[in-house]
Amino acid sequence: MKSINTTLFYIPVLHKLCIKLNNLISIYNILMSVFVSFIYFLLKALDKFLNKIFKKKNFINHLFDKLYSKNISEIKINNKSVKFWTPGNYSKYMVDNFLQKEKLVEKFILEIPDNNDIIFWDIGANLGVYSLFCASNKENVKTIAFECSPSAVLAISKNISLNNFENKICIFQLGLTDKKNIFLMLKEDKDSLGDQHISLGRDFDFENKKIHISENKYKLYSNSIFDILQNKALEIPNYIKLDVGSFELEVLEGFGHFLENPKIKSIVIEMKFSSKKIEEYVFDKDKMSEKSNKIYDILFKAGFKSQHLENKNKKEGWYLDIFYR
Repeated sequence: MKSINTTLFYIPVLHKLCIKLNNLISIYNILMSVFVSFIYFLLKALDKFLNKIFKKKNFINHLFDKLYSKNISEIKINNKSVKFWTPGNYSKYMVDNFLQKEKLVEKFILEIPDNNDIIFWDIGANLGVYSLFCASNKENVKTIAFECSPSAVLAISKNISLNNFENKICIFQLGLTDKKNIFLMLKEDKDSLGDQHISLGRDFDFENKKIHISENKYKLYSNSIFDILQNKALEIPNYIKLDVGSFELEVLEGFGHFLENPKIKSIVIEMKFSSKKIEEYVFDKDKMSEKSNKIYDILFKAGFKSQHLENKNKKEGWYLDIFYR
């Protein structure tokens, strides 16, 4: 009885500590934002002063170019040093932490046979961390990095060049959808590399909520996997990582009958439960979103089985699953 009372006493104490910690983090973020704004103000003032002395010489642009191009992070993958271009805060965070996150994807890639005839598709490559992870661990596997965001493609291209992976990773830049040969409106909510929320050809997100995105918007050539494979622009892949920020269903529907091809051995895919808070990972179709249910139906009909593996984010309801033949 005493231990129960002690436990009940500590629960509100821990709750208060968590609230205080969150408040401290919020205060830190505010202070950091104010500090950065102050430094920027000083640099702008210095820039104006120097421009008066050195005509037509823009100091702040030269500084930006230097900082932008020289922000390189280096991590160990398979006992090898792999370099990443990290010009922003979020891209730096992604690179520094990706080996601690999504272990299932890493396991999936490590189990790919290292043969010359094996093709790995990284659909939704973002900064290319998993394309580089594959290239670092597999000498012979051919990797195709699919990415529609031009800013992310810039990062992928730099990361490939930094590591001399130009013969191991190919970039395929276009929007993937269930339609063929169409220009769709691409919207990005921010310029922060790796942290953009992207909408392609629609105004609603995975939960049918209105997407409020206005930072960048433009029309991008998009196509279906069916049309790409039908016209033999690419070879049929053997292994696929699919993570396209809630557009997984459209991409899979765009495969058509090619999804039934036995050359495709396995797919790891990110999906979402309809409930935002899940205490533990339980495969329950009633808890899944309508789109996730459709994804399972499509893959099961194509002859895949599911491992029902890893809960990626319990708080937000995201999880990963591997489908295999």
